[in-house]
Amino acid sequence: MLGIILLTLVAGALAAPMTTTAVPMTTPDLVAVITTAFNTIDADRNGQVDLSEFYSAFDRFDTNHDHIMSLQEYMANTNVSLSIAQLVFKYIDKDHDGNVDRAETNDIFKLYDTNKNGVITIQEFIAEYTRIYNTIIADLYSTGAPGAATTPDLVAVITTAFNTLDTDGNGQVDLKEFYAVFDRFDTNHDKVMSIQEYIANTNVTRSIAQLVFKFVDKDNNNSIDRAETTDIFNLYDSNKNGVITIEEFIKEYTRIYDNILVSLFSTTPASVTTS
Repeated sequence: MLGIILLTLVAGALAAPMTTTAVPMTTPDLVAVITTAFNTIDADRNGQVDLSEFYSAFDRFDTNHDHIMSLQEYMANTNVSLSIAQLVFKYIDKDHDGNVDRAETNDIFKLYDTNKNGVITIQEFIAEYTRIYNTIIADLYSTGAPGAATTPDLVAVITTAFNTLDTDGNGQVDLKEFYAVFDRFDTNHDKVMSIQEYIANTNVTRSIAQLVFKFVDKDNNNSIDRAETTDIFNLYDSNKNGVITIEEFIKEYTRIYDNILVSLFSTTPASVTTS
């Protein structure tokens, strides 16, 4: 669970997609979130994060500048519920005082700096995040919370995406609502979402976009049409009743996310690092 703090330390990388974007994130976009988080922390854009940059991310959450990130500051910067925030702090707040201080932040940095050379690379970040992600699955299943197969921050992202799709607020997404999201990406209204439109609407790099399209562009023509969108809908509608529930959405979202991460690990470093 310690791994999620590096994402939550950069509000622009995690909270912003939850609160400001007009289009919900897809499962592959979570990979983009991880990469964006790294690049947000990497202030000098040299491809690695040092301790001073890591502290700077912490400081943005420390809104009262007392060198401590309180549970309340965490909630205010991520818009997660109290129950999720408490679950996060269970793993990062070592002395259980409801705050994360510089010493605890330093311990988290050391977890990511796996080769102990004083900097975190994008490869270390993704590898350590994924390692910790896998170790907490059993613990999260024991909580009884919806979407227990994901980290709390991913649950927040996924739930926000679902609620954005569910425009009538009835707790389920039908095909019409699913198409409406497609239409917002289809900016030239030709009934096809091109890879260029995807990049323009998500601000991911071409290398990340190509990785996403590897999984959703079935005919490999760099475009997603209505038929392919329907296929994606059907993946989420696991009981084939014509609507997607939040439980179905979280389950399939997480499954595809795991597959994306496996594919990401098989790419070259150049295709992982954004420019």
